[in-house]
Amino acid sequence: MRREIGSVRVERMLDEKIAVAAAGYYRRLRSEGLTVGKTADLIIAAFCMEHRYALLHRDGDFEPLRRLGLVRATPEQPDG
Repeated sequence: MRREIGSVRVERMLDEKIAVAAAGYYRRLRSEGLTVGKTADLIIAAFCMEHRYALLHRDGDFEPLRRLGLVRATPEQPDG
């Protein structure tokens, strides 16, 4: 297992830039009457948006963030 995980790039998710971006996304959604329920969701979404990563998820809490540019990844369908 360690060998497989070792091939994955690990990045720090939370720094001042991401925190400020998350707060901005929160304020913008609130100004539109929308709420994101969890701070962790805002941080994850802000990290993805700031780094231009697509997010693979099945969590409806991320849907309002798609209005601000969060890209939802779609899983590849297995062949067969």
